[in-house]
Amino acid sequence: MKSFNKLSGIVASLPQVNIDTDAIIPKQFLKTIERTGLGKHLFHEKRYDKENNLNDSFVLNKEPWNKSNIIERNFRRNARQIKKEFSCNSFF
Repeated sequence: MKSFNKLSGIVASLPQVNIDTDAIIPKQFLKTIERTGLGKHLFHEKRYDKENNLNDSFVLNKEPWNKSNIIERNFRRNARQIKKEFSCNSFF
């Protein structure tokens, strides 16, 4: 992870308390050992419908929030959690 001192950008609000980490990236996408390409699966069950089309009502699929910067913290540091972090960092 690269460190930073200042972040400027668009903030998307996800008004939900205690988001289940399995909602961040579902377990079926965690089978890879790669650290890239996971962003397309971020919040998959909220971002896509059953036919895998974008859910237009989800905040991260709407302008300007689909260009949001996502910051993640307070995750446990096991392999599964680290992959969730990579999915957030590679969303865009």
